[in-house]
Amino acid sequence: MTMEEDEVSTQVPNDILFDFDESELKSDAEETIDELIDEFDQLPDDTIIHINGHTDNVGDEDYNMELSEERAESVLDYIEENSDTSDLQFETFGYGETEPLETEADDEEAERMENRRVEIVINPDENEEN
Repeated sequence: MTMEEDEVSTQVPNDILFDFDESELKSDAEETIDELIDEFDQLPDDTIIHINGHTDNVGDEDYNMELSEERAESVLDYIEENSDTSDLQFETFGYGETEPLETEADDEEAERMENRRVEIVINPDENEEN
């Protein structure tokens, strides 16, 4: 988890949430998301939360964009089905391969794995472009 002014961000690696090339949550992912939901219960009303999906650069760029959007939506769907989030404002975004954490080399699986993630951003910077 990182904190920058009022913005709090946490990253969840995709291998915890999803099988490779899938957007359906793994059953083991529920525990991880439940921990986030517990944190959301402490937030004031009207807190803005962005759920951002990211992929690596393997595969078609359009496909990766769609997959990242579907993964962000899957996380939000689980949150909405398993908690009362009516007092919070959620938005999902798919970034595909456009915002890597690591510069990927074709043979560096560890670097590609770091880029496959879902970010949860609480109180995102109002000037952030999405």
